[in-house]
This record gives sequence, C-alpha cells and structure tokens, in this order.
Amino acid sequence: MNLNRKQFELAILNQFFKNRYAFMTEGRNEWFEVGLKSNQGNVYKITISIPLNYPYELPETAITFPKELRGFKRSKIKSFCHEMHTLSCSKSSLGLCLFHPSQWHPNQSIYKVIVKAKLWIEAYENHLKTGQNINTYLKC
Repeated sequence: MNLNRKQFELAILNQFFKNRYAFMTEGRNEWFEVGLKSNQGNVYKITISIPLNYPYELPETAITFPKELRGFKRSKIKSFCHEMHTLSCSKSSLGLCLFHPSQWHPNQSIYKVIVKAKLWIEAYENHLKTGQNINTYLKC
C-alpha cells in the first residue's frame, strides 16, 4: 500500500476504531488486525490482508479469533458457501465473503471492510440462535 493510501486508511481507523486495531507488516505482506465486540458482548479478531495492488484489489478478510467457529448446533461451517458468506475455513480462521469482486472499487476503505465484518458477526450470532443462514440476515 503506498504511503498516501496508508495515511488515509490510518486516519479513518484512528477516528472510528482507535486502540482496536494494529497495522502489521512482514516483508512485503501487510495486514490489519482488528478487535470487534458483538452486541452480545462476544469478542472477535478479524485479520484483513492487504494485496500488493490495494486499493485496486479487494483485501481478504478472516476471523482469526475465536478459532474454528462453529455453526448452528455446533455444525461445521462450509468453505466457499454463499448462504453463510464464507470463503476458506480452517482450524485457525474463517474467511469471510464481504464483497462480490464487482462491488469493490478503489474508493472504498478498510473502514468499510471492518463495518461489513461487524455486520457478518451480528448475522452469525443470529444464525447461532435460529439456524437461519447468514444470507437471510444480510439479504444478499
């Protein structure tokens, strides 16, 4: 991410998520780690991986805490599932489908990714109570 874009993203995050995120780098890899609390009081950590050509490419987002989220009645959440808005699933993270690639534009920000992840978390917690797919709550 170029310096101007990084400053833009950090300014927005400092305004709305101060002390709840970290910007990390390792070599050419860059990512944000963000702590979110659901309306039920549960804590989640999302990791947003920044692609090399960001903002022209959609960042990848995953829930990395708690590990291995389960669905309704402890069912396994499927990878690449439209109804659950998931991408890859592993024992260490759950990939979230927050945007269709055609919906992503360079004028969007990490802030919007975080807001959509928060909406996913709220839909997930409703799924745990009712068994309804996350798609039911997100109306996509």
